[in-house]
Amino acid sequence: MPKRRRSNGSRTAWAANCSVSGMDQDACRASLASVDSLFAHGELTWAPIAGPARTSLMKRLARLVSQWEDYSRQTTAGATVARDRYMAENVAWWRSRSAGARTMLWAHNFHVSRSSPSMGSHLAALYGSDYVNVALTFSSGNFNAVLQLPSGAFGGLQPHALANALPSSIEAVFDATGMSRAILDARAVRNGTSAVEPLKRGLTMRSI
Repeated sequence: MPKRRRSNGSRTAWAANCSVSGMDQDACRASLASVDSLFAHGELTWAPIAGPARTSLMKRLARLVSQWEDYSRQTTAGATVARDRYMAENVAWWRSRSAGARTMLWAHNFHVSRSSPSMGSHLAALYGSDYVNVALTFSSGNFNAVLQLPSGAFGGLQPHALANALPSSIEAVFDATGMSRAILDARAVRNGTSAVEPLKRGLTMRSI
């Protein structure tokens, strides 16, 4: 079945780091910690010279390397948790650079959801009702995705096609409206009229 996954480059680097000895991994982590410490002690000195914005960016780029090093040490399940936690951290950093401005973030439905341990769960905890997540789905058509093989391994990117939606799915509910495109504010479902009853039962949703 089609599955989302890390990019080929990320997976290759992640697997390569997992094959490095524990001693070398520890040495890498120690070196990165020294860089983080260097920024912590030198930021106030460098900011007047390089500028606050540029210094902050350099510090964040160094932080990205530390994040990846920790992510690459994780198991597959742990890597998913770490990845989303760090994505939320980086989004919050970007937001801090433009206080008061609205931000639009594009990611997979899972990553923007409010379900733990997704990035969205961290952003919802941080921003409360100011965080509004939007999921995208469709009933039928063609798309490109990586195929997960029966062995659990991933194949290459290839085209796929989907027929009509499953009867117990949110896509089937949308199909029944006869509209080719629609936007549903799910926040209104809880206090809606009888017209929203089909949305209150357990519905599946595609994850590609």
